[in-house]
Amino acid sequence: MNNLKKDIIKIEKYTNINKKQYFEYIREWEKSEEKIIPWASRCDDLNFEELQTRWSKYEEDSMYAKGLVPSTLYFMIDENERIIGAIDVRHKLNENLKKSGGHIGYGIRLSERKKGYATLMLKLILDILKDKKYNKILITCNDENIASAKTIEKNGGIMENKIQNNEEIVRRYWVTL
Repeated sequence: MNNLKKDIIKIEKYTNINKKQYFEYIREWEKSEEKIIPWASRCDDLNFEELQTRWSKYEEDSMYAKGLVPSTLYFMIDENERIIGAIDVRHKLNENLKKSGGHIGYGIRLSERKKGYATLMLKLILDILKDKKYNKILITCNDENIASAKTIEKNGGIMENKIQNNEEIVRRYWVTL
């Protein structure tokens, strides 16, 4: 992370991102043929205005009726408004998220991985959550995702346990703010 220009990297709520940059970000994910992470950042062939509406609805308590929880989507952007990654903050946890998923889901575009951005993005969002009076945050990752485990640990994550969730083993970490 030594080469990162931390002073020009910022976290922005979904309402403040550039439309063109968002679709470039999504195209890169699609070309990689990886599952878009976090799930909330995918576009599902919606136009930008429809996406903004969907992301706004995700923040509402009415999401419980759909089996989801209220969440807010943020993006990490550079000085040129290029999206480096996305991070979804779930404000409450249901039983499934207590097992796997936790309060935070995040992903970095393929071309920007292994540069320390995930660690920085998680730090920045934890700072925001601390200011919003959160005390403890649950973050999980697949047991085989060593990069994500290291990112969580670098941000103060203490592993509570590993659990079997369907076909995968999940590491469950708590971060005290």
